Amino acid sequence: MKAIFLRIIFVGLAAVLLAQSPAPERTSLAVYPIKAAGADASLATAMTALLGSQLTPSPKLRVIEDSMLKTVMERQAMNVSDACDDTSCQVAIGKLVQAQKLVTGNLAKFGPKYILSLKVADVGTGATEFSTEDKCTCSEDQLDQLVTVAGVKIRNHFGEELAVPPLPQGPAPAPGTAPMAAQAASGIPAMPLQLTGSWNSTFGILTFSQQGSQITGQYSYRNGQLQGNLEGSILRGSWSEGSAGSGDLEFTFAPDGNSFAGKWRSGFGSGAWNNWTGTRTGTPGPTSPSTGDGQARLWLDKTSFAPGESAVVHFTAPGSWAADAWIGIIPSNIAHGNEAVNDQHDVSYQYLNKRTSGDLIFAVPTKPGAYDFRLNDTDANGSEAASVSFTVGRF
Repeated sequence: MKAIFLRIIFVGLAAVLLAQSPAPERTSLAVYPIKAAGADASLATAMTALLGSQLTPSPKLRVIEDSMLKTVMERQAMNVSDACDDTSCQVAIGKLVQAQKLVTGNLAKFGPKYILSLKVADVGTGATEFSTEDKCTCSEDQLDQLVTVAGVKIRNHFGEELAVPPLPQGPAPAPGTAPMAAQAASGIPAMPLQLTGSWNSTFGILTFSQQGSQITGQYSYRNGQLQGNLEGSILRGSWSEGSAGSGDLEFTFAPDGNSFAGKWRSGFGSGAWNNWTGTRTGTPGPTSPSTGDGQARLWLDKTSFAPGESAVVHFTAPGSWAADAWIGIIPSNIAHGNEAVNDQHDVSYQYLNKRTSGDLIFAVPTKPGAYDFRLNDTDANGSEAASVSFTVGRF
């Protein structure tokens, strides 16, 4: 009888101890900035942020905050003259942020093919314990799927059992028709918002350009620029007004994607937040006549401006054009067709830098008159491909 009683007590104590046992500790992991090798550095930056956001939901991992890693890297840069590109330096930074594992990698581009190579290193030993290399012949709009695949593989390495979605191989589908199955299969939220276009905002006209989850923008106040990564309905990134300052921003978009309530601050990582709100002015459309073929086009939302007013010009351009293709403001009385002639008479200009669509903000001339926005295929004795006319003031 005593033996049975003692066994009951033992089983009861064991159950209590098991119930009070802490949950398995998650592995701390840091994502080191992905390096660009032949690819746009801004894409590598955006993919780093996206990879971190896709690893964060994992129940197996505790992802070190990006702000902590940046702070340590900035301090580390004070002691070394070169960038921290070797494994030993990166692992040392991993130790400083108390990470057990460190993800490093490269984004390479060969023609239309992108290659994302990532590896997971043990911070304690410096040894690589896992690596993955994923390739796609795809557009920039599809690179978020490349990160999704790599993120799923890393999460599976740490003990999850997620379905690895297929990689895109070919041009992206038309906007708004891309399937969300790849991200849904991985348990990572899809990002359906399409922000490209013009917005009225606290700091004047704001235009967004979107490549997957990567957002860039321009706003009229102090010729400001912004960039960031869209996670669901939240855009987190930075703003810059040149020597006037820079800092963090965070915009939260309404479910219909037509307005946002945001905040900004001077500096990074700390400081008081200020409000920044915006409302979409409408989907860009050819409300003004434009020359050009189906691939090379310009259009405006309006064709009459006050002297010095900000104007948003929308464009499409072939992907085969050189990075120095440009749009400039040219007086309308200058003959059309020759890029070199346009170059001699432009009032202002901006390069497309291989962008095939988007918006650019210009300050129109202060002198009243008739002008054109003209699209040129190169800055090296090229040709004018499209134009759209507008007027400034009364004349």
